[in-house]
Amino acid sequence: MALGAGIFYFITRGVDFVSLGIALAFVLFTGFGITIGYHRYFTHAGFEIKALWLEKLLAIAGSMSAEGPVFAWVSWHRQHHAHTDKPGDPHSPHLHGEGFVNVTKGFLHAHMFWLFNPPVIADAHVRKLRENRAVAKINKQFVWWVIAGFVFPMVVGVFLRRSFDHLFIDFLWGGPIRMMFVHQVTWSVNSVCHLWGEQPFETGDESRNHFLVALLGHGEGWHNNHHAFQRSAKHGLLKGQFDLTWLVICGFYKLGLIGEPYVPDEARISEKLRKTPPQR
Repeated sequence: MALGAGIFYFITRGVDFVSLGIALAFVLFTGFGITIGYHRYFTHAGFEIKALWLEKLLAIAGSMSAEGPVFAWVSWHRQHHAHTDKPGDPHSPHLHGEGFVNVTKGFLHAHMFWLFNPPVIADAHVRKLRENRAVAKINKQFVWWVIAGFVFPMVVGVFLRRSFDHLFIDFLWGGPIRMMFVHQVTWSVNSVCHLWGEQPFETGDESRNHFLVALLGHGEGWHNNHHAFQRSAKHGLLKGQFDLTWLVICGFYKLGLIGEPYVPDEARISEKLRKTPPQR
């Protein structure tokens, strides 16, 4: 619906660089909230944060993406790693049987339908996180931060333009269209990256690297790498693998905002590389 409205406005009225800039800014802001915050920090502890304001900002940015409160996201993702592509995995595409129809069902389940019946939050997965009062507070405020994710683009637009004339189009591109794009990319890690792509590492599951998902998802599409080294703050571990999230994490490190990020050494990476091509 949001995409349809955006296309209609684009055809009938066009869209200027301010609206597109706002959309891109919030794609990056909420996207990094997921990739840096929810995923590589809160779920996998790939680095330690020295500046507490940054920890709060990442929790807020992830919440504004509307992919779930931080506790739920962390718990679901840890369940995924505990039962990857086996019963108990919340969003594996490989639990519906073979054949075109069943593979299609599996893809749709992994991509988004699992969200209509999400697993219960496992207390063991978030027990330590609950002790963080600041993050626990943001977790409870989730709905309000989602709403803020729709309001802030309009506020930024008014500030930049000194006018209310583009209020709706800024809302449309910075709010629902931005949210839809970030969701589709994130969900593609669950679906596309467990069906198509390369498997350079032996992980015992169906995780795969997919260049396009990695490009659109700030490096998250190097999913086989991630399953091989779950704690690694860097997902683009092999030559030529662009990982935008890792570049931002390196920036935080150089600024002294975080401790040294964990990355496996070359010997461990080489040791885990497949010696023979994966069986199809």
